[in-house]
Amino acid sequence: EKYCLILPGKVRQVNDKEGLVETPKGERQVSLAFLKDKDIVGKHVIIHYYHACEIISEDEFNKLWGLKNG
Repeated sequence: EKYCLILPGKVRQVNDKEGLVETPKGERQVSLAFLKDKDIVGKHVIIHYYHACEIISEDEFNKLWGLKNG
């Protein structure tokens, strides 16, 4: 079976349509073009192939972040 990899992340900086996001795999520069909300520093997102796809709640972020070890 093949799986798509998604990562939870927390937006640290925004520079136009890109942002620096902290993930379980380290910091990544990702595209923010898919997100309608542009005031997202400090918010939690789902990342798929270097694209932030969705803003998620802190509870969902913590749940997904906890999966990194298992």
